[in-house]
Amino acid sequence: MIPEIGHYALVLALALGIVQGCVPFYGAQRNDPVLMATAVPTAVAQFLFIGLAFAALTACYVGSDFSVVNVFENSHSLKPLLYNARLWGTVAGRVTDTQGRLVDGYTVVIRPDPTPAAS
Repeated sequence: MIPEIGHYALVLALALGIVQGCVPFYGAQRNDPVLMATAVPTAVAQFLFIGLAFAALTACYVGSDFSVVNVFENSHSLKPLLYNARLWGTVAGRVTDTQGRLVDGYTVVIRPDPTPAAS
């Protein structure tokens, strides 16, 4: 059940990324502050969903869930926990970690003001 939750969270993060990439630009084109303001909440939600997917993948590594292909290819049940939970060494771990932690984390921390400047 944990891998399915992680997969679902990653798909929701993808959908939110598409919304975040399209709706604020459309709002900027139409000069609609409500549509432009959707950028920050979608970034926060995307950050949370990617964090949930990363936690699910970590739980699969810790529990040695070999039904997950990534765990099957990069883990061993006799390895110490420290080496089993090294997600950043795998391709999926790097992609999840890089996008989730750096791109969305930057957006969450900076939180730009989406309202247009008064002229």
